[in-house]
Amino acid sequence: MTAGTPTAVPYPAFLQGNAGRLFTLHFKPDAPDRGAILCVPPFGEEMNRTRALMAAQAREFAGMGYGCLLLDLFGTGDSGGDLPDATWEIWRSDVENAARWLADHSEGPISLWGIRLGCLLAAEVAAMHPDMFERLLFWQPVADGKTYLTQTLRLRVSALVDRNEPPETTAEMRERLAGGALLEVSGYVLPGALTEALDRTRLVDLKRLAGQRVDWLECVADAERPLPGGASKTLEQLTASGVEVQAHAVVAPQLWTLHKQAKADGLLHATSALFSERAGDER
Repeated sequence: MTAGTPTAVPYPAFLQGNAGRLFTLHFKPDAPDRGAILCVPPFGEEMNRTRALMAAQAREFAGMGYGCLLLDLFGTGDSGGDLPDATWEIWRSDVENAARWLADHSEGPISLWGIRLGCLLAAEVAAMHPDMFERLLFWQPVADGKTYLTQTLRLRVSALVDRNEPPETTAEMRERLAGGALLEVSGYVLPGALTEALDRTRLVDLKRLAGQRVDWLECVADAERPLPGGASKTLEQLTASGVEVQAHAVVAPQLWTLHKQAKADGLLHATSALFSERAGDER
């Protein structure tokens, strides 16, 4: 199977989450399921920039015999609610509810596929339900919520400078968020409850991931060069704690950072190859 050849048609559906309706797209295979894969999306503009790529990979999965569900978390995309009302706990329950729905509408084991911040959320759900998922697939994971939040808040720092408005530091922003203020960053209103949870969530702290199979795909310009230092350190820590993590350097653009459309066939091929190996084992 090659990128672009599958023709699976997604079926839109609204699921009932704990806080409101959740919009999903279900890519169902024509042949009997080999399993099912739930996609936990990235956050904010990164989600918008990867929608086409997520759909392309979901079609690949469906063409291989895996049902795939794309999920909009509460307060994002076409799901119910507003982002200021979202919390990390609500998002975690969204993933749990979507996984249960997918299990009821599929055959075979369930896997979680996270993208960027979605990897951190998927990992926490998997750690809380160690027997619920067969494996985890990570695309360029956010390993440390605090670092990610700092990088996000710096976008606001830059925007304030560009608009000649009074400057703010990331520490001051965190203080305002903790006090209940809502801050707009790149067109998205961040709530304090969500950002506080990000500040205390790291992959390496999820001890119950021990024994879980994880495929970590890192998009790079040169597959022969070592992975970035932060990724390498996290991989070492996860391995030391008993997580069965395999790193894969993939030559592909990081589409979630780009303002224009681009292809990432290398990422699609590498991802599909991982699940083709699994399908081959079954035969």
